[in-house]
Amino acid sequence: MNYYQKSGGGRDGQFSGPRKDYRIASRFKPNWITKGVDDDCVDLCEELAKGMVSSKVSSSFLRNIFGEMRRIETGGFEGHRADFVLLRPKLAYSCGRAIDRNKGAKDDLEALQELYRLAAKEVANANGFKNLVSIMEAIIAFHKANGGDDK
Repeated sequence: MNYYQKSGGGRDGQFSGPRKDYRIASRFKPNWITKGVDDDCVDLCEELAKGMVSSKVSSSFLRNIFGEMRRIETGGFEGHRADFVLLRPKLAYSCGRAIDRNKGAKDDLEALQELYRLAAKEVANANGFKNLVSIMEAIIAFHKANGGDDK
């Protein structure tokens, strides 16, 4: 069961499906991490960012995650591998808290988690981590460009 198959309910108790379906698993390409981002990656980042703007995910939420990634990058990926591994549960916790406060952001934040999970599995060295940081940076840039704010 992926993030978009979890049961939800419409008024009649029937599963009404997700509000948004980014199809992250079928769109993600491992070479975005191993070789670098391409136009498909940038398009996905833009789509995800626009969704987060419309569901009122704050810029500060995204910057907190990005800040942790930058801290690891600045300190040297090889010396901070444990911190990198722990980013996934930190992201899950942050997304869970954000979803509790804003149920409308559920699909967008779960898509972000799925994108991160798939990308993180491909990170084998500092260059791969740098590409992951670039993906997150693109999401933040598109979020801000599309009106994302700190509220």
